[in-house]
Amino acid sequence: MKSKIVNTMASLVILAMLLGACGPSAVPTDEVSPSIEAPAATAPPEVEPTKEPTKVPIAEPEEPVILRVAYKGPIVDCLNISYCWTGFWAWEVLYDTLVDWGPVDEVVGVLAENWEMSEDGLTWTFHLVDMENITFHDGTPLTAEDVAWSIEYIATNEAIYWLIGAVSDVFVSSVAPDDETVILTFSEAVAPGAILDGLSYGYILPRHIWEQYDSETIYDFENAENIGTGPFMVSDWDPEQYLAMDANPNYWMGKPPVDRIIIQYYNSVDAQVQAIIAGEVDAIEIVPVDFVDVLRDVPEVTLNQRAPQFEFHFVFNMDEEGLRHPAIGDLQVRRAIAHAIDKQQIVDVIFGGNAIASDSLQDGGPRFEAWAPPDVKSYTFDLAESNRILDEAGYLDTDGDGTREMNDGSGEPLLIRLYYQSEKAWAPPQAEMIAEWLEVIGITSEVEAVESVTLRGEIFTAKDFDMVLYYYGPMWDPDFNLLGLTCLGIDYEMNLPRYCNPDFDDLYYAQRASLDNATRRELVYEAQRILHDDVPWIQLNYIYDFEAIRNDRFKMGITNAAWSFWSWYGVWGIEPLQ
Repeated sequence: MKSKIVNTMASLVILAMLLGACGPSAVPTDEVSPSIEAPAATAPPEVEPTKEPTKVPIAEPEEPVILRVAYKGPIVDCLNISYCWTGFWAWEVLYDTLVDWGPVDEVVGVLAENWEMSEDGLTWTFHLVDMENITFHDGTPLTAEDVAWSIEYIATNEAIYWLIGAVSDVFVSSVAPDDETVILTFSEAVAPGAILDGLSYGYILPRHIWEQYDSETIYDFENAENIGTGPFMVSDWDPEQYLAMDANPNYWMGKPPVDRIIIQYYNSVDAQVQAIIAGEVDAIEIVPVDFVDVLRDVPEVTLNQRAPQFEFHFVFNMDEEGLRHPAIGDLQVRRAIAHAIDKQQIVDVIFGGNAIASDSLQDGGPRFEAWAPPDVKSYTFDLAESNRILDEAGYLDTDGDGTREMNDGSGEPLLIRLYYQSEKAWAPPQAEMIAEWLEVIGITSEVEAVESVTLRGEIFTAKDFDMVLYYYGPMWDPDFNLLGLTCLGIDYEMNLPRYCNPDFDDLYYAQRASLDNATRRELVYEAQRILHDDVPWIQLNYIYDFEAIRNDRFKMGITNAAWSFWSWYGVWGIEPLQ
């Protein structure tokens, strides 16, 4: 995101830029496959109101309804869920799960109509919806045994267990005692929120296709057809251009309100905005805040502000054996840096106020705020305090060149590397602002843009970095987020700062095992207090998401979906107006 506060003149400049923006080089056909063209809409079965999204009744269209969505870059890098990293938005509608996130802070049933946990937390019983008319996309009937097998396959497969987090770590068995029930048993009690959050990624897979692949051979499976039981099916895919999905006419909850969704890939946000203004696409899945005011001035476009889902944090290399500047290992230096960052100014200038300056890991709006400790506040922006801390710690500028030196007599300057993800639009201006503040307190930063794949593969793993500005989408339950900062998280390659504190780990495992929500919340609070005191990273902000839709073609009926408007939950609120 660029550093700007959009006003009328800036809007005109951006619109001028749009005139020269380039769109995608290929567009998929709008033709919907004959097998799913103009099927009769069916009413969903009656279940508890909170277990099913509210559908908007629509008349059957004379022509197929096509929803064209602009997306920056590929939404899926490949189609195998075991090693692809960017496909969650598509898998949401290609596969069913036992449970899923519906509204922002609510887990709802999908294939599970309701469920209960045993008193000791070791057994979970899921009562399924009527399975009689549910089939996979290839026509194979879905059974309770398929559901049980899918959970066990994911939980016990070393290549794919990461999908469901805590569920796999304590998994014992998954069985279907009858056609209407699946029972999961665990070796240890795990907090209900962690279990349900993990199961929201427990995609129900066709056993007759996946069972031939183990943790080694699974990487040879392209999964080009993506056979699931979800409301949409992959019909056409070009990994560099687009993903097209056709509605499943036999979906057990009824046919979706649109016949085809085309996710069109764009190389730039400019091109996406130009496309929706020109009417070439119907929606934009994520609108950067730079362009929010531009689209607000377009009468045919409606914007929906969604709760923050992604955030930026500032990672320090905490590994004593890492290739880092020695000053990074000094808590006083990290605290001085924390005092030198004005989080609110970043929010105001770079995000135009459309973000939250975060005090802690879970301080990110309605998705996370229930787990944010009320007594943990950010290190106040105070450059004088930063200078005082560094002076007292013995980091002085003895040669008067503006850069402090180490306090060990080595004379090594505080010349610290600051990396950021090159493909993240909001990263460069934040990195530059932070570097300017650090310069004021006598720390010189070598700012460098690095691709995310390089950061993960060559920098974090090799422990060869000082500080990294990193963009991430945390899970909604705190368990997975905290796991990423445990000593075990280092082995899982989740712990980017390579931070290891046994006291923090004890709190992590205690909250994970807590079946009482109030008790668990206090443990999560205390874990975040330790993070605040140790400063292995600095939580910067959570960013509001905006999605845009052409209001002359569609109405967005569900605006509080945890995922995008065309996710499993949100898609039922899309109302065609043509």
